[in-house]
Amino acid sequence: MALVAHADPENFMVDGFTFVRPPKWKWVANDKLADKGLLLRIQGSSTNDTASVYFRTFHGDDGTAEKRIKGWREYYKESPNSLKVGSTTKTVGSFKVVYVEMEGKSALVSGKEFGLVATIVKTKEG
Repeated sequence: MALVAHADPENFMVDGFTFVRPPKWKWVANDKLADKGLLLRIQGSSTNDTASVYFRTFHGDDGTAEKRIKGWREYYKESPNSLKVGSTTKTVGSFKVVYVEMEGKSALVSGKEFGLVATIVKTKEG
């Protein structure tokens, strides 16, 4: 995956799925997250208005929804009472898909409100 992140392709693959990168979504190569997966940044109307899109493959127990949600809760450990979590599980084709939303004050952004929206797709490999 690391080679794909530097090429800035319009279409890219992650664990057998093909994604289309919108032109305004830019690759981020020099970041801790980018070392483990594919990271894109979306610039909003102001410099303070940005979002990140992250693609990563997990295998075995590391890829379970429970394990991922537990890890993401760590982002809010300094203010756990502010955390709101929601999740929905659906079957799409032959895949189990878990949609997760989290919102609260996060250690990632100096205690400011932070939102996380994730989609976990369970495949045969992870």
